[in-house]
Amino acid sequence: MQIARQYDLTASSADDRVQREAMLVHAELTNLGDRLDFIFEAIRLAQEKANNFDDNLASALQLQVWSELISWNMLGPQSNLLAKLAVRGIRFQWTSRKDSSTDSTLTIKDFEALNGMAGATFPEVLVAHPQPSTHPMVKVRPASRWFL
Repeated sequence: MQIARQYDLTASSADDRVQREAMLVHAELTNLGDRLDFIFEAIRLAQEKANNFDDNLASALQLQVWSELISWNMLGPQSNLLAKLAVRGIRFQWTSRKDSSTDSTLTIKDFEALNGMAGATFPEVLVAHPQPSTHPMVKVRPASRWFL
């Protein structure tokens, strides 16, 4: 701005060569000012992009897994069945929220754990509680059905 004022003062009293030089300086200053504006705009856009990227990193995530049946057989040395575990109707949901809190739910429709040894005193190792809502380990949630 100061140079522009000096240019105006000089232009009225200077010869053509000085006026030409003053115009070139003025044009160069305008060009540099435009470049500086361009640089500041690029910095502003980069900062906005970084802020949006941080917001995207703080997004929520939900994982849902389900299976109709997962079973496991424990075999002895002669391939005889020692134990069997079967879990049916499994659903697992895990949620991570933007505020960094998490929540998970595991639902099992049915299960069985059997002792496969001949003459086992307890052939059923795990048994479903007949009224899960009265079991002391039940949390107040309708999805919770079975507990050990």
